[in-house]
Amino acid sequence: MTRRWLVVAVAGACLIAAVGALRMSSRFATVVAVYREDGSLGVRARVREYLELPNVSWNAASPGEVGLSSKALESLQVSLAAQGTSSLLVARRGQLALEWYAGDYGPNRREPLAAAAKGITASVVLLAALSDGLVGLDDRVASYVPEWQQDPWRSQVTLRHLASHSSGIEEVNFNAEHSGWKDVYFQNEDLRYGLALRAPILFEPGTRFSYAGVGYYVLTCVLGVALDRALDPTDVRAYLRSRVMSAVGIPSSAWSLNYGQIHEVDDMRLYAIGSGAEYTPRAVARIGQLLIQDGEWEGDRVLDATWVRQALTYAGSPPVREGVATDPPAGLGWWVNVDRFLPSLPEDAAVAFGTGEQVLLVVPSLQLVAVRLGAPLSRAGERPWRVAERELFEPLMAALDDSGTTSERTLRGRPD
Repeated sequence: MTRRWLVVAVAGACLIAAVGALRMSSRFATVVAVYREDGSLGVRARVREYLELPNVSWNAASPGEVGLSSKALESLQVSLAAQGTSSLLVARRGQLALEWYAGDYGPNRREPLAAAAKGITASVVLLAALSDGLVGLDDRVASYVPEWQQDPWRSQVTLRHLASHSSGIEEVNFNAEHSGWKDVYFQNEDLRYGLALRAPILFEPGTRFSYAGVGYYVLTCVLGVALDRALDPTDVRAYLRSRVMSAVGIPSSAWSLNYGQIHEVDDMRLYAIGSGAEYTPRAVARIGQLLIQDGEWEGDRVLDATWVRQALTYAGSPPVREGVATDPPAGLGWWVNVDRFLPSLPEDAAVAFGTGEQVLLVVPSLQLVAVRLGAPLSRAGERPWRVAERELFEPLMAALDDSGTTSERTLRGRPD
């Protein structure tokens, strides 16, 4: 009997050791994979997550220290929390003055951005490529997509047109009934890039504004070709990670593109950059901070300041805005406020805006960044921009203790 129990004990010990070794091996493999993907930044982020710390660090300050009213911010938080908001961050002068999450949400949980990805992802990739001289804003798409060269209107489309919704490309409204190519586009993400390149063009490029998320799939293709021409074989995600995210301390665990999928098109790895992204709220805020600092981070030039400023102002296409505007003017992936479409905000305010009022607001003159993510604020029949104005922008501006008294664009406060 003693010998039998001894055998059982030894076998049990061996099993426990084997399981422990397997777990350690798995963890080691994970660490190696994280290091290969994201370098020491990724490993540090995983350690911070293990310690239940935010994987994107920020300095914090009391609202009063950065010229904000504690009472007004608390009122804003309570109001938005009651309306399905999952995450709310407000930073000023590079310091977080408000950070609030609902329920199971938190600083390390990625959330969908919807069309706000056009400012948070697509614009940033485009700015990096412009800064590196890989593309020109007025380059013709036909220079990268040869099949567009013989078409009278397609041959005129530029990257500026794509980024500012003035290309004339027909849009696919996901909330409407579809048929024909639009139904295939809606149902099959693998085919969207090819369908976007063949989508009808409804008017002469650059002459009108017409929202076209389809154009951002074309922009992805153009950037993919530009990267393939200029660099070792790479893709948009790898370029964004190495060129911007690593430079500003955002690990790969804090963001993802294209609903986590990769699409192979003509031997290129393509990712949707105008939708389908998920970021942690702190990562979103850090992108905003980079832009209000004119593309500079901790003394290093990440993005060319001239291009950053162009992204956050009117793109100039079409040259004159006509008719009754239902959206703010378009920058490069951003909605801008040069005509005070949003009356509560300063003229230099810019917004990355997605369905359901997913918002990244940047105001360079106030050194202000705000992030709001969650369920829709708007109600049936209400215009989303007016809802955002009433529920977020107006209360936020009311929280400024020094609103309108000083311009802080040259201040370089930043997260740690």
